[in-house]
Amino acid sequence: MSNTEIQIKKGIKSNRGSLSMKSLSTLLLSLITVLILSSCGDPSANCPFCRDEQDVGLEGQELMAVRVRWSALEEAAYMIDPSTVCEDTPSDALFRRNIRANSCIFVPQCKIFLGQIAVPNNYGFFQDTDLSVGIPGDVVIDYYGDGNYGLSSEMISLGEMAHDHWSAYDRGILAIAVNRFILADGSLTGVRGYAIPPTNTQRPLVYIVDPSLIPSGVDSEHVFAHEVGHSLGLCHTNECDQLDGDSSIQNLMDPDGSVNSTRLVESQCVAARTIHPSIFENTARSEFQPELRMNHRRETVSVSNSGGTVIQGIQISSKTSDKSALSLTLRTKNPINSEKMSFWISLDLDRDTNTGLNTGTIVPQGRHEGADLIVNFVLDKERGLIESGLLKAVGSSFAQLTLPTDGMQLNINTIHGHSMSDTGCTTHPAFDEISFEIPNAIFTEIRHPKPTSAKALELIKVRGVTLSYLADGNELMDTFRPRIKIDSK
Repeated sequence: MSNTEIQIKKGIKSNRGSLSMKSLSTLLLSLITVLILSSCGDPSANCPFCRDEQDVGLEGQELMAVRVRWSALEEAAYMIDPSTVCEDTPSDALFRRNIRANSCIFVPQCKIFLGQIAVPNNYGFFQDTDLSVGIPGDVVIDYYGDGNYGLSSEMISLGEMAHDHWSAYDRGILAIAVNRFILADGSLTGVRGYAIPPTNTQRPLVYIVDPSLIPSGVDSEHVFAHEVGHSLGLCHTNECDQLDGDSSIQNLMDPDGSVNSTRLVESQCVAARTIHPSIFENTARSEFQPELRMNHRRETVSVSNSGGTVIQGIQISSKTSDKSALSLTLRTKNPINSEKMSFWISLDLDRDTNTGLNTGTIVPQGRHEGADLIVNFVLDKERGLIESGLLKAVGSSFAQLTLPTDGMQLNINTIHGHSMSDTGCTTHPAFDEISFEIPNAIFTEIRHPKPTSAKALELIKVRGVTLSYLADGNELMDTFRPRIKIDSK
């Protein structure tokens, strides 16, 4: 019996008598893992490989399962010819890639099972829709200089396609296999992977290149496992102290791209198991936020003078506090970088034009038919709040609502992405999330029931306009109808 098999068996708690569903699930995960241990160890010539890591001290801990839900560009080299990575089919190539990082790295060290229980033909295979630069299967990534990369429009579009494909499943990590990362001019970047952690509006997402592009002699699953580590909440070894003072060994989360290590320490494993519990399969419901469901009302986005920060999505949550009944979180396409930006967000609370505004606009090209509430706020370049307000529909115009004495509280959080390239792994702002709450008193004033049920939240229709004021004096306008994520308590 191999060391890894012994370690897995140690991780299963003994339970005399009948097995509980949770114990049975743990046993099943362990047996599946034992069956795939042949993925570790010495590789055949030119085949991807990973080293079998050892237990870091989580004695007696049960396996925690997080599913990696794969999608791929059909034109990626190893999707066209899986034999280049020693597999027979594209599904096999994705399955084995996932399993190597699982059985060699995360199971033996952290007791985290990167599961793929879904039937392989459920994988999302997409065609490359942007063939203007590079070769089919290549994906453009934005570059900000000094080794910092960020989400491009093509990456965002791919992420949405993966999200749509796996929309029936609210947990897990989305992974997308691509060919190469290139710049907008077609030049190569050396980027091997890119990751975004889970946020209020975004599921954890990993983009990963063809294994053949990873330099010879480098553990082929180091990059994928490193990016999965970011999705689980792990930081670089030089960015925060998750090492519990143990910096004597090379580490999976080392930012140096030349470090060929898949080693983790116990404190990192504890962090990976606890920072984002909502993405795990066998986490008790009471331990994390309520289930998130996507409402896939896809509406065409109309953009005027394209170039400003577009609102990419919005999460709407019911609240049960004494002060607020409704919480909203906006996600921008890119970080805010205008000298000043004004947001106008219209909320049709019941999808009935007869109960809200029928005509009238606040800004040119703004559409507010049926809007019961208008949320307005203005931010400066440093994301500071300049002003905010709430308006209600009165006939064919708007009237200012009286805010509570403490005003409308906004919270702005910049989400960072992580890119691994030949020169190392860097962290750079990817987008902003802007959260605010609608006070209870407002619903009383407009004589509308507080939308606290899932059914009421489903009725809410959102439209908006952003005005970006640039340093050169120009203004950019974007109108948006964002993707909506519902969080009902």
